[in-house]
Amino acid sequence: MFVTGGDVIPDHGCPSGWDNHLTRCYWYLDGSAQRASWEDATQACQDIGGDLYIPSDDEESAFVHEALGKRESFGSITKGIWIGCHDKEVEGRYDCYVDNGYRNWAADEPNNLGEEDCFAVYASGSNVSLWNDKSCLELYNAVCERAGTNLYSVTRRFQMLSDISGGSASLLPDHCLVELPDLQPDGFTVTSLIRCAAACAHDSECEAFNFLRHGDVPLSSLSSSSSSSSSRSPGTCQKLYVKSLSESYVMTEIDGCSFYEMN
Repeated sequence: MFVTGGDVIPDHGCPSGWDNHLTRCYWYLDGSAQRASWEDATQACQDIGGDLYIPSDDEESAFVHEALGKRESFGSITKGIWIGCHDKEVEGRYDCYVDNGYRNWAADEPNNLGEEDCFAVYASGSNVSLWNDKSCLELYNAVCERAGTNLYSVTRRFQMLSDISGGSASLLPDHCLVELPDLQPDGFTVTSLIRCAAACAHDSECEAFNFLRHGDVPLSSLSSSSSSSSSRSPGTCQKLYVKSLSESYVMTEIDGCSFYEMN
């Protein structure tokens, strides 16, 4: 359990470049060059480890609509995007790789006008996710999705220094428990992550630690006292006495910085 001012904040990680919302990750196949048939869009998503996006509820639909609206290369969702549902096998039997039961058909849809067997969504007015059946050969942009990794379930086992029998710690990669508004590493430089873990294990009051790898983050992120040695040291070990943390501490996403809680 990760402690942030007494509250547990659920967090799911996504691969680099993927957008995150709750437990899902999104990749946008936008721009005119990436418009494709339904089959090609499906394959493009699978090639990067995902599937065509399927709206699960109004909240997710609103998130995707807002995200696409911020992308200049996408244009407008009013033109439609492919989703991962079709009725190619049997007309009227909706096949989705995950069928969550959510539907939001536009008026008089689906109508199978001219063999329309693949499904898309588009925005109209305040409704940001109207479903429509389209010819599978039409060219549309798409959104890929995949499940995020539950970062609380990620663990790594340490082989500590020789005088320590061993230990394990839960890992939250690219996150640190820091004091707002800036990261202020008041710990000490160490030669390896293992030594940082060992130091925490030796300290009876240390229940967690941040390890900030230098070279992976801007020097401006570091305090002046530690930046001078950043070129020679692989990282800063910040021991945390979790029981005494105040509400001014939060979990913050920082490249190259990982938070570990000792088990």
